[in-house]
Amino acid sequence: MEIIFILIAVLFLAYSNGSNDNFKGVATLYGSGTSSYRKALIWATVTTFSGSLTSIFLASTLIKIFSGKGLVPVDIASSHSFILSVGLGASLCIFLASILGWPVSTTHALTGALVGGGISSYVLQGSELKLAALGGNFIIPLLISPLISIILVAMLYPIFRYIRIKMGITKEMDICVGEKVVRTVPLPVGPGKDYLSSATLSPDYQGDKALTIDLAPRETLMERYDGRFLGINSEKLLDAFHFLSGGLVSFARGLNDTPKILALLLTASAFQIEYGLVSVGIAMAIGGIINGRRVANRMSHDITSMNHGQGFTANLVTGIVVIFASRIGVPVSTTHVSCGSLFALGIVNRSAKVKTILRILVAWVTTLPLAALLAAVIY
Repeated sequence: MEIIFILIAVLFLAYSNGSNDNFKGVATLYGSGTSSYRKALIWATVTTFSGSLTSIFLASTLIKIFSGKGLVPVDIASSHSFILSVGLGASLCIFLASILGWPVSTTHALTGALVGGGISSYVLQGSELKLAALGGNFIIPLLISPLISIILVAMLYPIFRYIRIKMGITKEMDICVGEKVVRTVPLPVGPGKDYLSSATLSPDYQGDKALTIDLAPRETLMERYDGRFLGINSEKLLDAFHFLSGGLVSFARGLNDTPKILALLLTASAFQIEYGLVSVGIAMAIGGIINGRRVANRMSHDITSMNHGQGFTANLVTGIVVIFASRIGVPVSTTHVSCGSLFALGIVNRSAKVKTILRILVAWVTTLPLAALLAAVIY
């Protein structure tokens, strides 16, 4: 019976992870107008599940780290009460954040839950608690990874922009009324230029008067690239690479997060690793499909505005950092890395929405202690 409860708790954790994390890899596709929400969600689900299945070959070290055996004694880490408290503490914390629409870190929540369960076992049973293990295995990677993504995006985007200009690829603005593009206007859009002073419809407009759009907010404008690269339309080529980079991030997230959740099932000897991977991957996919819209909107639109090139740069950096960390067994947070990339875009293009960023940072800071408290009480 205890095994059944553990299975439910871990699958609920995977579901909560999917609802909060599933869209993070493709948020730039939706936010830049490269893709619809539905298409981006399908792409994220497929590539994340692929990463989940691949994690058995590339990220086995993370399974060991998140078993809790480096933090508490083996007998405590393997006990059903400890595993259940960690699973429920982390999942309740993440699920609450998903309902509120705030992107938080599964890695943070699991770390907090491990600490909370460990503290309770220490108080109630006098078991050994190795808090020093948190430094190298958890805290340092979580603090450094978003800074790395911010630095890389801030370095790479100006380089990509310089290459684009040298190749003669220009930016233009599509003016949208409703869902229709009414005219393409060549426009040098620089940092901080959030409004178009005026624009008129195309000359073949049949009305009695030329319609003028004054002070159109940036949300009614769509940036696109005009030019060719090696004989290929630059816009289509960039969109293709942007989709690939979004898939790369989602694949990396599945690769990095699945072993952390799977560790609880394996520690409890509740599943063989192959069945556990598939079960966790399916639960993550369902969570993203059913309960991921609010976090998706927050990541796509509420942190910063972005164009196709900026979104591609952010995704590329996030994917590289997370995959590299997974390969060497460092438990970074996909949330922290992807949000760090978006924060950097806001700095580069001077369109960062500071209030939203500050609220996300508050959610990050409170994730670990809240998960720890929940797990400690449950234990």
